[in-house]
Amino acid sequence: MAIVARSSRITQRFRCWAALLVALPLSACGAFPAYQPEVQLLSIQPETVGLVAQTFMLSLKVSNPNDSALRAKAGEARLYVQD
Repeated sequence: MAIVARSSRITQRFRCWAALLVALPLSACGAFPAYQPEVQLLSIQPETVGLVAQTFMLSLKVSNPNDSALRAKAGEARLYVQD
């Protein structure tokens, strides 16, 4: 009977340590906040102008406030004209 109780304690300790080893790296990621890249509009140049549609060439400046490099293949930015 004592061996079963000891085995149960070892199993409980193992589960506790295993949970701690899994939770520790996940909690460490929250210590380093990740900020979104900042996008600034530098210039707007008209390309084609028509009655129904217009095409503009936008020059954007993208700044990364994070310490790590951006790993992105595409991005999205919204330009609001007159609010």
